[in-house]
Amino acid sequence: PLSIFPKIMASQERTFRMVERFSKDHIVDVAAIIRNENELKESFENLKPISNKFYPIHAVNPSNDNFKRKLYGVKFLIQNKLSKIPEDYFYSTQKPYIKFLTELIAENKYDIVHAEYWFMAEVFRHINPYTFKAIDTVDVLFDKKRQSFENKFGSVLPGSKQKELQKYKELELEHLELADLLISISEVDNNT
Repeated sequence: PLSIFPKIMASQERTFRMVERFSKDHIVDVAAIIRNENELKESFENLKPISNKFYPIHAVNPSNDNFKRKLYGVKFLIQNKLSKIPEDYFYSTQKPYIKFLTELIAENKYDIVHAEYWFMAEVFRHINPYTFKAIDTVDVLFDKKRQSFENKFGSVLPGSKQKELQKYKELELEHLELADLLISISEVDNNT
């Protein structure tokens, strides 16, 4: 449930193009997080011509609510310190999101549910086991995180960063196993 608009990352463009292509052969509904009115307006304008329905998911920490942003920031810091939960996983698995998506999927009886990134696949645990589940891996994110840490700290990572990386890898692999199909952008990613 990441936002698709405004497009500032290649993955948002990729998601948009996938919706555009899939909609030629299938009925496609899209659910995405909306942080403000501009994102909502842009999403409706751009998704209406290529999707059946667009379901905005209002962010738990909208861009115009400093209190909620700080509240969820503090919650994340506590979770991260206690159990090394990564930021992307923490925000994607908030109860309001999982509840909304679970109910939406059940109500519409989708044949296929596609998650962008592994950390959005938590919802797979809560839906009909016969629904076909796909994840677009985009990248092998634990490897990308390792590279980022090595660029910052050198090849011998501090113990805390090793633990954080190990937790990230465990969560990523666990969630990828929830899918019936993994979509990779390269053979190297697929092999990894």
